[in-house]
Amino acid sequence: MTFTTEMTSDTLVLNLETRGVKSSIKMMPEAVKSGIELSYNQGEYSPVMNLKSTETFFMVSKSAYQDLLKNGQFVYNNTTYVLDKSEEKIPVVIDGKPIPTWHVVAQIDETEIWILQNPELPLLCKMTKNPLGINFTLTDIVSE
Repeated sequence: MTFTTEMTSDTLVLNLETRGVKSSIKMMPEAVKSGIELSYNQGEYSPVMNLKSTETFFMVSKSAYQDLLKNGQFVYNNTTYVLDKSEEKIPVVIDGKPIPTWHVVAQIDETEIWILQNPELPLLCKMTKNPLGINFTLTDIVSE
C-alpha cells in the first residue's frame, strides 16, 4: 500500500493505492485531535471513505499521543497500550536510518506498535502480533 497525505479544510485525507486500487480515506478533525479507534479498512470497498469522528487510520490521535507522553499509556479500540520501557529497543529503519518512535504493547494481547515521535502526525510505523493479522512496516517516506 502507498499513501499520500493532504489537508482539505480541516480534514486529513490519505490517498491510497492498494493492490492497484486507488481510494481516499478522510479523517474528521475531531478524530485527528481526539480519536479513540483505529480503522483497519484499506479503502478497497469505496473510492472515498469518510471515517467516523472517533476513527483514525494509520495513526493515533493527538490526544492519545499526549496521553502516551504524559502517562506512559493510552487507550485505543478499548485496549490499553503501554510504553515499552525496556532497554532493548528494535528501531524502525527507513532508508537505512533509524527513525524516532515510541514502542507500545497492548495489555489485552501481544500487539506491538511503533509510533512516530511527532505530536502533529503520530503515524504508525510498524505493527506486529496483531490478532486481526494486520501487521505492517512503513518502508519509505517521500516528501514532495
